[in-house]
Amino acid sequence: MIRLVNLHKSFGDHHVLKGVDLTVEKGKITVIMGGSGAGKSVLLKHMIGLMRPDSGRVFVDDRDITFLSDFFLKETRKKFGMLFQGAALFDSMTVEENIAFPLREHTRLSLKEIEEKVRDLLDRVGLVGTEETMPADLSGGMRKRVGLARAMALDPRIVLFDEPTSGLDPLMSDKIIELIRTTQRRFGITCVIISHDVPSSFKLADTIAMLHEGLIIAVGPPETIRASEDPVIQEFLAGGLGPSGAEKWWRS
Repeated sequence: MIRLVNLHKSFGDHHVLKGVDLTVEKGKITVIMGGSGAGKSVLLKHMIGLMRPDSGRVFVDDRDITFLSDFFLKETRKKFGMLFQGAALFDSMTVEENIAFPLREHTRLSLKEIEEKVRDLLDRVGLVGTEETMPADLSGGMRKRVGLARAMALDPRIVLFDEPTSGLDPLMSDKIIELIRTTQRRFGITCVIISHDVPSSFKLADTIAMLHEGLIIAVGPPETIRASEDPVIQEFLAGGLGPSGAEKWWRS
């Protein structure tokens, strides 16, 4: 569904991506893991065309989007949904208005059809009855769920997630993980998740890609990454679990 070929990106003297090669399989969940400053968010922005590489190629559904004009790039972006780290809801809009926003901007649905679509989306994320609620009155987990509902509004084929469990307690993290899994299986979408949350990533991923210092240093199913003898990967995984949880997790 997405293929990155020898991707390079610099900001001044800071070389963020140093030749990234990655293939994202259709209908699967791929988690890109790495520490702060590894280039995860920059990589995600290249996938959706918000950034252009200094060199290399980005293919979406076998189409090279690297140097598409703005018009054709906008058409490609309609294949994507995006759940931002803080959900990025419009504070001045109700839950219903937030979810309806892309439908009003990009479709010709009637007001009644939009209302029905919004109710269906809220039902999917377990938030029926919150239509008139303002974002400020929602918990962090509820904001994430509203963000997911909005990301799914245009029936995307690909959904990108930026740290979906960041700032959530373990119970709510598990609920968000289950919601992402259920949504992906129900609609067969392709998911790309960037995260440094080790336990959540291993629960979610079909494939894990480890990004370190601007390069993908390992790609594989969770059990392969977990068994890796690469000291960089071992240190990252153990650090992400914390000293109290690492030994128990390795033995499980």
